[in-house]
Amino acid sequence: MNNILEDLKKLNINNLIENEPLYKHTTFKVGGPAMIFVDAIDLSDVTKTIDYCLTNNIKYFILGNGSNVLISDKLFDGIIISTKKLNSYEINNNMVYAMCGVNLISLAYISAEEGLSGLEFASGIPGCVGGSIYMNAGAYKKEMANVVKEVLVYKDGKLEWIPKEDLSFTYRNSIFQKHREWVILAVNLELEYANKDVIIELIEHRKSKRLATQPIGAYCAGSTFKNPSNEIFSWQLIDEANLRGYKINDAQVSMKHSNFIINRDRASASDIYNLICLVKKRVLEKSNIELHEEVELVNFD
Repeated sequence: MNNILEDLKKLNINNLIENEPLYKHTTFKVGGPAMIFVDAIDLSDVTKTIDYCLTNNIKYFILGNGSNVLISDKLFDGIIISTKKLNSYEINNNMVYAMCGVNLISLAYISAEEGLSGLEFASGIPGCVGGSIYMNAGAYKKEMANVVKEVLVYKDGKLEWIPKEDLSFTYRNSIFQKHREWVILAVNLELEYANKDVIIELIEHRKSKRLATQPIGAYCAGSTFKNPSNEIFSWQLIDEANLRGYKINDAQVSMKHSNFIINRDRASASDIYNLICLVKKRVLEKSNIELHEEVELVNFD
């Protein structure tokens, strides 16, 4: 590890931390240590680290704000690259340029204040822009694919803007899930002009609804499972399997919304993972429908 750390220092990569506990960087508040944690402050930190990892066959993972991810309790024997500080944005007319680390909820409110409509659905989605593109995040029958114009990607050793038409967006999916070596660095969004007060009223209405129906403030990663279809919802299948409130140690299926698994306080990543597996098994037995995680599993065998 010392040799890797020294090599990275020679490349002038910023903010290198050894054995950084990843529970500090996930919304589940779980995760073992990373051998090396790069708290990137610019695109160069990201691209140089990736190039080094690829050249030296070192495992790496890009981490945004830590939502929508479950990282195991064991050592991540490689490099975690945090993009949370890559959070600048620009608004020109109805076009919004946002780097991958921009908080999605904040961007929805900022756009609303500018009288720009299109991100209202995102005003309650925890996460950052990069992760929302990767997952094609959505709510209220809208998704990132509806507003993306093009995405800045680091692939094959160079930066490239890829138009939306080439990103293979489908429900909670994108081309990036097939090409994990491609790294999302920024996006251009195309929004529409609308009445600012109407946009904000809709956002606030949905915020009130979320507070009443979702475990806001709990340690969780957002929705745990994808909906099997537009007509079949994961929470209904979980309820039918009598799993609302079910616990494994401090990991629990939320009483408020059963498609959320929460860490009540002292759950381990293994507790949460085991609960995910149990829910999938029970739902399959009860409904003959296989659930698929929306949460990304990292560093599990």
